[in-house]
Amino acid sequence: MDGPVGERRKNTRLEIELEVEVHANNGLIFTGLTTDVSFAGIYIKCNDADMIPLLDSCKVVINLRSGSEVLPISLEGRTVRRSPFGVGIVLVSADLDSYKHLRNLIVINSPDSDLLVKELRGSPGLSTRTEYYRTAN
Repeated sequence: MDGPVGERRKNTRLEIELEVEVHANNGLIFTGLTTDVSFAGIYIKCNDADMIPLLDSCKVVINLRSGSEVLPISLEGRTVRRSPFGVGIVLVSADLDSYKHLRNLIVINSPDSDLLVKELRGSPGLSTRTEYYRTAN
């Protein structure tokens, strides 16, 4: 598996399976399912994940479905880990609506929503993880 070694998580992960698209900078779009989501990152199971450039910016779109309605949550990220089976992406930015939808998704589905709300105050996720912004050189 490629990527940083060691546990650096500051945000609790929620194990949840959601439809997601990864729009890589090389123009390719990959589809898959999340295995876990946090305020700072996301892990996605997808075929051909090893074709997604490592340490590269990408757009992540979580497609929340309710009947025939689809609510896209658009996030900007950077690939930090990958294997032939999936890709780990640190989340670096989102528009206000997408951030609110992500926050609500995680808090509502969490077994301990009070803990996550408290966690958000100390580590809001997104662009706080600057150690991942290195280049591959």
